Amino acid sequence: MDFNFKRDINKTIEMIEKSKANEQITDPYYSKAYAYATINHKELLSKLKGKFTSCLVLSGSTAPLLNVVNMGAKKVTSFDISLPAFCFVYFQIASVLALDYKEYLEFMYDHSEKKSFNFNTYQKIREYLPSIKPMDVKKYFDVLYDYIGESDFRAHFFDNMDDIRSLFVPFEIFVSFEEKKNNYLTEEEFNKLKNKLKTVDVTNLWMDIREIPEFLKGNEYDKILLSIANHFIYPDYQLENVEDYISLLEKFKSLLKMDGIMQGALTYKLHNKALSAYECYEAARLRECGYELIETEKINMIDMAYVYKKH
Repeated sequence: MDFNFKRDINKTIEMIEKSKANEQITDPYYSKAYAYATINHKELLSKLKGKFTSCLVLSGSTAPLLNVVNMGAKKVTSFDISLPAFCFVYFQIASVLALDYKEYLEFMYDHSEKKSFNFNTYQKIREYLPSIKPMDVKKYFDVLYDYIGESDFRAHFFDNMDDIRSLFVPFEIFVSFEEKKNNYLTEEEFNKLKNKLKTVDVTNLWMDIREIPEFLKGNEYDKILLSIANHFIYPDYQLENVEDYISLLEKFKSLLKMDGIMQGALTYKLHNKALSAYECYEAARLRECGYELIETEKINMIDMAYVYKKH
């Protein structure tokens, strides 16, 4: 997609107005950003051996990017089909750079007390946002705060803000949940991340995942993290979707360095609950194609990540 500020801000506002009216949001290019991680990155990344020098990540909540930077990545390319998610990458990076540890935690996670995403703290963050054409991210968030205010921004810009944990679980407990999923949320690691972000080379793309292998042709990465793309781009769970997705993963393999590792698919599993027939078929086909299953714990669920190592 090409950037057009007037169109993009109007489409974002349209997305928010639809959310307020409880209408379905169908345009993936203007879909909500994720406020926080849905994957146990901390445990998963600790099990992916080898270098993290160069990484390609699906942006999502920006947690994949922040986690790999804290693992030592010097070059990171992130991408997302959602413009709000694309812009939220810059917002998250600016928040880490602008705020101290306590301020950051309250701004990002204190939803129950309505301290998150407050306008006053945003004034510190905006100084670290890029203000360049064709996508002026600082102006983008300035307009959103001015037009909808922090309450609607909190409630309707994000996809998982209505998660019952974020609304009703006490702040300290919610932060402890997030700390278990992310390697940068202790005070010591947060301060390390702040310094690392000052020197890391970040490329951020607004692009459909199916366009990425051709667009990045010739680049190579130590790690590729595709989050839950397998279920995001094929939400109707048809068996032929599995074959389409595996074909897409074959194209991503060309972007891996020798001995590089790709997290290609992920399924959530509730404890003591069987996978669906679709998920079982998907798992079997991925194993046939050389993917290893890595399981990580996350509160009452298991993240089942399928990873491929290039030999």
